Amino acid sequence: MSKKELPSLLDELTTIDQLHSLLKIYKDNNKDVVRLSGNKSDLIENILDCMGLSIIPFEKVYELIQDAEEFGNQYIYLYETVHSHFNKVYNNGKSVKSNILKNRSQKDFPKITLIPSKFEWVDFRVPNRGVENSWLGKIYDKKEREVLKNETVSAGQRTVVYEIESTRVVYVVHWNGKGNLEYRISRTSYDSAKSLNECL
Repeated sequence: MSKKELPSLLDELTTIDQLHSLLKIYKDNNKDVVRLSGNKSDLIENILDCMGLSIIPFEKVYELIQDAEEFGNQYIYLYETVHSHFNKVYNNGKSVKSNILKNRSQKDFPKITLIPSKFEWVDFRVPNRGVENSWLGKIYDKKEREVLKNETVSAGQRTVVYEIESTRVVYVVHWNGKGNLEYRISRTSYDSAKSLNECL
């Protein structure tokens, strides 16, 4: 994740309550710098200022973005193994990872990008958040659509200008180590039943 993308990622993925909660942790020891009031843009600016002054560590902001991405505005599909003997296979997250990702190194992960250039794996954690037999895999993709920007009629000729608008789609697969698999797809402003079915 580049520092330039940080304000946009915070704006796109987090809520004002999440930003407020992060700032509140550091308020008591830094009352002259940390501000809890203002709109979302003000809070983001204050977080960036606090990072610049080494009050809020980069890792904490990264964790906030990661949590928002993995537990935010999503479609969630729940699956269950049909027989418990399959659980052993899925409980071995290292084997699942090596079968899916082949030669990808753990140093490639995690990765956070505002708009990915392609469909790509960006994280795979074994175990996930310290839970035994669990794992989490994450993929980014780019969704594009044409948006009408301008339409003019002159001398009997109509000119229509469209602009390509890109947004990031996040796919999260989480095995909880107890026979349940969650498949989460981030929401976008132009989802349709057809586009969701293509993801399943």
